[in-house]
Amino acid sequence: MKKLLSLILTLALILMLPGCGFLGKAISKAESIASDFAESTYSEPDEYSETEPYSESDYSDDYDYSNSDTIYGQMTAEEKAAFIESAKLSGCTVTFNADGSTTFTYDDGAVTVQHADGTWTYSDEDGTTTTQFGGEWPDNEFTRLVPKPAFGELLGAVTGEDSFYVSFVDTDLDQVRAYIEQVKAKGFTKNAEAVDETAFGIAVVSYTAYNAAGYKIEITSTMGVNGITISKD
Repeated sequence: MKKLLSLILTLALILMLPGCGFLGKAISKAESIASDFAESTYSEPDEYSETEPYSESDYSDDYDYSNSDTIYGQMTAEEKAAFIESAKLSGCTVTFNADGSTTFTYDDGAVTVQHADGTWTYSDEDGTTTTQFGGEWPDNEFTRLVPKPAFGELLGAVTGEDSFYVSFVDTDLDQVRAYIEQVKAKGFTKNAEAVDETAFGIAVVSYTAYNAAGYKIEITSTMGVNGITISKD
């Protein structure tokens, strides 16, 4: 029982571990803070017009443009030009790319990209950690070790030099159990530990194991939330 409660707490805490504002993005998504922020901060389409420029007081050094539902690449050429000038007030260089994405480069070296579909990717100032919010299952050295999960909605993922973390919401435990079997078939069977229990009406499924190359996978699911971590020593 004590171990089960610990797993529940661990899953809650693991959502807070990835940096780059990942937890803040999750909360904004869940509570529609982004939408409220956009309504209170921006006006209608003429918000980017030269007749209503942004004032320097509208910005802070850590201004987060992802707190808007706007897909910036869909703005008109005039709006884009005005937006580029306005963003400079917050120490941010905005670049509109041919593929419909928009790149935000900050003075500290951090880079944020809004893709054409409205999803976001964040890279820290030294380029060692990349965080995405929403979007598709990423392709990296860690994800190539396991099958692509076919459950829930990808909330976000964090890729670092030594580890990868992904979180899904609206997951079904039976699908998670089936996925664990797929992971075992990929060789993650060394020093395996598994939990599949229910306490206080809360079901928890978890699986931890290593493969022959020394990579470790940790899968934990409860209350419709799933966290998967793949790491190497």
